Amino acid sequence: MSAAVERAGDWLAIGLVHGTALAILTALALATVLRRARPALVAALWTIVLVKFLVPIGPRAGLSLSSALERVLTDGAASPASAQPAAVAPAHAAQAAAAAGGGAWSALAAGLALLYVGGVAFAVARIAVARRALGRRVSQLPEADLETTSALERAAAILRMRSAPPARIDRGASGPYLVGALRPVLVLPAWLGPASPAWWSGVLHELAHVKRRDPLLALVAAAATCLFWFWPPVAFARRRLDRAREMACDEWALARGPLDALDYARFLVEVATRRGQAHVGLALLRSRSQLAARVDHLVDGARGARLGRGGAALLAGWAVLALAGAGGVARAEPEAGMQCSLEPDLIAQILASHPDADTDRDGVLSQDEACAHQRRMRQRLLDQVVDADMVSQLDPAADLDGDGVISGYEIDWAKNQIDVGLADPDGELVLEYAGERAVPVDTGEVRVAAAPQLGRVCRTATGCGEVAPSGRFPLLIDVSNPQE
Repeated sequence: MSAAVERAGDWLAIGLVHGTALAILTALALATVLRRARPALVAALWTIVLVKFLVPIGPRAGLSLSSALERVLTDGAASPASAQPAAVAPAHAAQAAAAAGGGAWSALAAGLALLYVGGVAFAVARIAVARRALGRRVSQLPEADLETTSALERAAAILRMRSAPPARIDRGASGPYLVGALRPVLVLPAWLGPASPAWWSGVLHELAHVKRRDPLLALVAAAATCLFWFWPPVAFARRRLDRAREMACDEWALARGPLDALDYARFLVEVATRRGQAHVGLALLRSRSQLAARVDHLVDGARGARLGRGGAALLAGWAVLALAGAGGVARAEPEAGMQCSLEPDLIAQILASHPDADTDRDGVLSQDEACAHQRRMRQRLLDQVVDADMVSQLDPAADLDGDGVISGYEIDWAKNQIDVGLADPDGELVLEYAGERAVPVDTGEVRVAAAPQLGRVCRTATGCGEVAPSGRFPLLIDVSNPQE
């Protein structure tokens, strides 16, 4: 599996967990303390949820949902009794499981990956085909006459919009609707004209969508739905978002239009009735469910269409808190169970050799950053020197599936059984397999700082006291990469 595919898989997995956590938190808040929240606020909260699914890792922040979730998951996954190196858990759990299950697990993983990619392709194709067909149909509709266009400009002025979107007339439409995301087109029904007060309320509702940039934000919902087509919380969040957006635009229409709440509700019912005469099926049932919620909201008493400065400030603060990350996918986290105690000379050596070890670019190499660098160097060393022949020599039983070939996942599994050490404090670098067999490594391409002299690197599973002069734990400073 390539690094790009692994990173994409990590990204989706993090999005699944963090997005779902935010969706649950949002649903609980809206069902309790925010159950009387304005639809504009509700729509904004569900938009943040869908963005979290797509971009689960934002700029690192200690106080954020992702940081809190990371701490909870880390504490829950910690197992002091485990003697296996902690590096296996985050980066190689899949390979270890694959090794245990052999070829059957690999086939299953490949099948699931193909199923997922096929589902994404189908979802994207379905949306693309539907929108293309609708766009072609709308492009063939006649343009609105001069009287309708003039009335539409006046309606746009009521909402303080610079201009109104282009309009076309559809004789088969049950009510006004928008088509397109970047340059939306307003489609108006032929049975309703500017002489009717209902026309103004309906048009103001659709123009409110444009003013709120709902067509553009709908792309976010569509992207989340395509990438997580199999995940019910995403569909749930999108349905709640669609309902809240419609309610928010209803409030714009009530605040600026000629109809009161009851007359506007009657207009919505009439539009739904006309739609029902032309369409049947599950989509109609969903639209009726949404209609019932909108009518209930109108009867219950509409609230202001705007959030206000205070509400906007609180929403912005919540967005930062919810979307900030615990770190980036590319950022190497310190190996769990590894502790570092570094002297200034060693920090200077690492910074001089690898300035990118300072991941937060603050000019100071922290203990976590040093551990992360050690982990990268260790992995780079193993990737260079450990191959199928070496694994066969170290452990004939490493052929876990018994097919006579040391495969890639079996090599990765074997790497997790290897410790990097020194034969003595000033001796040669060795690879120690499962605490038994040691193989010397050519140190010509490796700069090593021995732990007893310059620092301490040890695993909590094997104890972490003062390293004796005969300690076996080096700190790798620089492992040259032939690809660089």
